[in-house]
Amino acid sequence: MELARITSDSALHAKRVLLRQAARGGIGPAASVLGGMLSREGRWISSAAVLHKAAAAGDVSCLRILGVAYAELGRTGKAREVWARAAEAGSAPAAVNLGTVEAQSGRVPAALAIWESLEESSYSPVAFRCRGVAALLAGDHASALALLAKANEVTDWRSSVLLAYSHARLGSSAEAAIWIRIARRVGLGSARDGHVYLRKVVAGDWLAVVGDWQR
Repeated sequence: MELARITSDSALHAKRVLLRQAARGGIGPAASVLGGMLSREGRWISSAAVLHKAAAAGDVSCLRILGVAYAELGRTGKAREVWARAAEAGSAPAAVNLGTVEAQSGRVPAALAIWESLEESSYSPVAFRCRGVAALLAGDHASALALLAKANEVTDWRSSVLLAYSHARLGSSAEAAIWIRIARRVGLGSARDGHVYLRKVVAGDWLAVVGDWQR
């Protein structure tokens, strides 16, 4: 209850001081809140320092955010290590990140196994999108369409753009145009944004496929 009061306090400096004191004592919720605040500001080294003690004790939220800090600092091996621990403890967002790191490292089969394990989770749309892109990059457009359609059960502009691209590759320009219109309705800023996204996807930029690290 005291932590809840602190985190809703409007005095930002006081809140940070109190959270930092709690985090130093290894209190997971405090470390997670403060580490998350610092990560959103791009202060990755400070975030990692705050999260480390609680993460070492197995706090799943801290492990997940610490992995993001490591990834942003270019320490991919450490990010993989802490995300694997968080994923084993049941963190779906950490599993998404772990799959992304594996794919970026060229271990797409390992990534696919992770994404397939998320089929029943709330992160299934992004997992289906990643699996659809893997099929797309392998030249299997029919499988890509099926997987991306499942990804788009919760409609998002990235999956809609990918569906448009897949339909266009299969020669269905009318269906592609429909999905581009849908993409614009659900958040695609401009045609240029869609082209930039597709270029990154086709180039194998897996973080672009996902959108960002899951915090």
